Amino acid sequence: PPAGGEGQAPAVPGGPDVAPPPPAGGEGQAPAVPGGPDVPPPPPPAGGGLPPGVPGGPDVPPPPLPGGITPGAVRPEDIAGFSPEVFEGMRPEQFVGLAPEAMGGFNPNQVEVLPPEVFEGMRPEQFVGLPLEALGGIQPEQLAELAPSFMRDFEVEQFQALATDAFGGLQAGQIKKLPVDLVEEFTAEILEELPDESMSGFKIKSFSALSFEAIGAIDSGQFSEISNKVVKKMDEEQFEALTQDAFSGMQAGQMKKLPVDLLAGIQPELFSEINPEAFSGLNVKKVRNLSDELIGEMQPDQMSFLKPKLFKKFDQEQVSAFESDAFLGLTEEQAGKMTTSVASYLQPEQIHTISSEVLTSMPGLVFDVLESGLSEQQLSELNAIL
Repeated sequence: PPAGGEGQAPAVPGGPDVAPPPPAGGEGQAPAVPGGPDVPPPPPPAGGGLPPGVPGGPDVPPPPLPGGITPGAVRPEDIAGFSPEVFEGMRPEQFVGLAPEAMGGFNPNQVEVLPPEVFEGMRPEQFVGLPLEALGGIQPEQLAELAPSFMRDFEVEQFQALATDAFGGLQAGQIKKLPVDLVEEFTAEILEELPDESMSGFKIKSFSALSFEAIGAIDSGQFSEISNKVVKKMDEEQFEALTQDAFSGMQAGQMKKLPVDLLAGIQPELFSEINPEAFSGLNVKKVRNLSDELIGEMQPDQMSFLKPKLFKKFDQEQVSAFESDAFLGLTEEQAGKMTTSVASYLQPEQIHTISSEVLTSMPGLVFDVLESGLSEQQLSELNAIL
């Protein structure tokens, strides 16, 4: 029988004989819930989402400055009359309320104590209002907080007004936005201050704007961060301006992109200073273009990073150019790829520097070529191993 029939349990709401309950807020029901079917959600609070009662919110202005002056009413002479201590604890919401005209009252001693987070919210028109003398007070951690978009509007005289050590805060994103005429203002002293990671911000065009003196100040950590694209487009004069220290920071990706003629023309004393790990970026073409003099400068730790497949490609002249000690860096993987022809080019003094462990990793035919040139010590060590 249907629900609610004789002898049955009471009808269930929503069943065949009982209508469903009215919606929320209907007669006999609990009051409707905001966001429910009949009541829209409440509007967000005014003031950018900040709740009432919070400084910067809809009903609370930023805290006043000494003397009860609200930030928007501050005049240049008011700023000039405040001691630096007033600005040490200045809050971003106070600073952002300052009129651009008021910025003309700042001096370097006041600027240098401003919290870095103030610079993060600084408006362009406020920055423009700062006197050139006041810009000299900007600290590295403050400069780091300026939006990259600021860099596009920098005037040359503003850039020149910054203290040299302030550039220690320059970021890669900011360098990307710097106009070329400002990059031309970089001195060797400024380059020395740049953080290593900021160097990745240089593009081909902006790097080309650097003076040779500035390029000569690049150190190993900075060079390691220069993009492979920039290295690929370096010309001979730029490459020659780099120092021994810079080459010690070269990376494999940079070596791979380095023009063949630039590497082939490097000074021998600089070649031996190249970061060993960079040698994994050498290919057959680059190796074949190396002079015997450069090959002779290769160090054991540099050889150990050469791609194993190169040990199939060396010719007799190149093998003969290696100093004996270079083969102290020969690895088992490299030895495993060596061909009988390359092995036949090795001189006894070169063979004598190869470790016994590496000798055992050579193909049998390659080992047979070298066996007659092994020293008594190597033979003794091999007997002990085998």
